[in-house]
Amino acid sequence: MNYLVRTLSTAKQLSKLDIPLKEEITANLAPLRKRLSFSFAFRIGGSNEGEILFDYLNMMFMLPFISYHFVFNNLKQYEEEALKLWEILGDLEAAGAILNYRQVSDLSCQPIFTDLDEVNGMDVYHPLIEVPVVNPVNWVKDTLVSGSNASGKSTYVKSIAINCI
Repeated sequence: MNYLVRTLSTAKQLSKLDIPLKEEITANLAPLRKRLSFSFAFRIGGSNEGEILFDYLNMMFMLPFISYHFVFNNLKQYEEEALKLWEILGDLEAAGAILNYRQVSDLSCQPIFTDLDEVNGMDVYHPLIEVPVVNPVNWVKDTLVSGSNASGKSTYVKSIAINCI
């Protein structure tokens, strides 16, 4: 529940920004917004006197338990919106990670997508290897990669998979 409330809080903050998926975030967040008022019950406590006192009050009145069941029961009717919101936030996080990688890496390119079942590339390399060996790729449908043990077959296939992703 703590993760859900933090996700809703993040979505609320993102809905204020001018980003590509702002309308979808706002639309899926709208029915879930009032769940944010229960975020106080799911926070992680600190060590100062005020937070310790608040934790005692939470324990005495069972606020996290009551809030959990209230949010859980009300969330059932908005399950589709919650799942869509998580999907949108996941897409944004993945896009941010790709953007970060492309900013750091000086060797990247813009892929060209087609309807063909093939992967073509020049100088494909594994991005996590310090001194990678670049290889060409021309895979059409099923491809067999063969070679002796420890010759780099797995690294080659993984490098193609990572570059496709």
